[in-house]
Amino acid sequence: LLQFQKAEKRQVPKETIPTVEPEKGYWKNRRYQKMAKEQEEQRKKEMETFIKEVMDNSEFTEEQSDYLLTCLERGDKVEDVLYLAKPSLSVEHMERMRKMEQKRRMEATSQKTQKKRYFWEREKH
Repeated sequence: LLQFQKAEKRQVPKETIPTVEPEKGYWKNRRYQKMAKEQEEQRKKEMETFIKEVMDNSEFTEEQSDYLLTCLERGDKVEDVLYLAKPSLSVEHMERMRKMEQKRRMEATSQKTQKKRYFWEREKH
């Protein structure tokens, strides 16, 4: 069987073997490079906004700015951290609001998953 497969491979003319055109791969790669560059520029703009609105703002206490920076280090989005960034809120209130928002997102995600499961269960029957 293996010998038959090898012989069959040898008989296939090269014209029938599909080749990948370099332009398609090139343009696809360029598109991803462009997207990565745009994402990097967006991150830089977000960080500049964070620095300007929080770190350079004298209304925030050292404790508040440290907490907001810690949120970024945890992996929170800059947009979400800026939502919490109010000089009038204490660190404890910021933390409680952050946890409430995370809980709300988790519940919304689980509801979407349950709806998908229900849909697929219904489709099977």
